[in-house]
Amino acid sequence: MNTTDSPRRPYHHGNLREALLDAAEIAIGSGPAYEISLRELARTVGVSHTSAQRHFANRRDLLDALAQRGFDRLGAALSEPPDAFALSFDARLVRLARSHVSFAIRHPTLHRWMSEAMSLADASASLLAARDRAFNPAAAIFADGQAQGAVIPGDPEHLGLASFAAVQGLIALSPGGRFGGVVLDTLVGDVIERIILGLRPRS
Repeated sequence: MNTTDSPRRPYHHGNLREALLDAAEIAIGSGPAYEISLRELARTVGVSHTSAQRHFANRRDLLDALAQRGFDRLGAALSEPPDAFALSFDARLVRLARSHVSFAIRHPTLHRWMSEAMSLADASASLLAARDRAFNPAAAIFADGQAQGAVIPGDPEHLGLASFAAVQGLIALSPGGRFGGVVLDTLVGDVIERIILGLRPRS
């Protein structure tokens, strides 16, 4: 990370943790996450390394916090507005998938790091909990769909996982938010439509 090219941010009391996370989110866009230096990030935001260590013991601590903040943001993006509960299961699932795609397109480097952090064998319990909270809306949608007779029986969290995996795969295969020149917002509707057909109860 080249600190001479990064704008020096003023440090305001009580905001250093967020400032360091903001700087880390910018840094992962220009190189591997594990090349980030906590010392360099501290210099970028205009504080000492010691000050930064009051919030993050080391680089891994900071990167875990960055991924957790990403899942908190994703969870907010996936939360349903009050009027969504009047929609059909199909409409709610498509809305959820499009919200996920929209988040990934708006925050590509953060979304990529969230996936990388979850792939680590020693992912922390707090990070796993943040991921589960982010996708709670999906489980709720599937549970409601089962109650309405629109979805096959089964663990709603597992059914939600299948949809999440399909959307996540589509995002991974579509750099820049397009696949074969087609925008993801269009493609995700087709993908979810096919998932919904597979979820229909059999007579």
